[in-house]
Amino acid sequence: MGRLNLSAGHFVYDSVPREKRPLYNAVHNILTTFALAAGAGLGGFFAAHVPATTRVFGFALGNSLLWVFSISRLARLNTALAFIPLLREMRTGTVAPPRPLAMLFVGRTGSP
Repeated sequence: MGRLNLSAGHFVYDSVPREKRPLYNAVHNILTTFALAAGAGLGGFFAAHVPATTRVFGFALGNSLLWVFSISRLARLNTALAFIPLLREMRTGTVAPPRPLAMLFVGRTGSP
């Protein structure tokens, strides 16, 4: 969750005008906290109420936590796919060429 929250925070900082950043940051933090609490509550509910083993087409399928994580994975995938069409690049300007940008991470080659 940490990397996703970090990238979402960077997106808010990058796409929101400076004077509105505190409001958008507060709303982002409230929604993130609510989603984490709701997810933990639903996960606990499912873990307690899903049978220990489930049979599908005669095959025994894992324990209840496997189902909780599967439901979580499907819910996250569904949310991500729903919001992908809404993403747009907010910045204008030129894009850095890939080779000089890579040299920042790889290091310089050749003589000093």
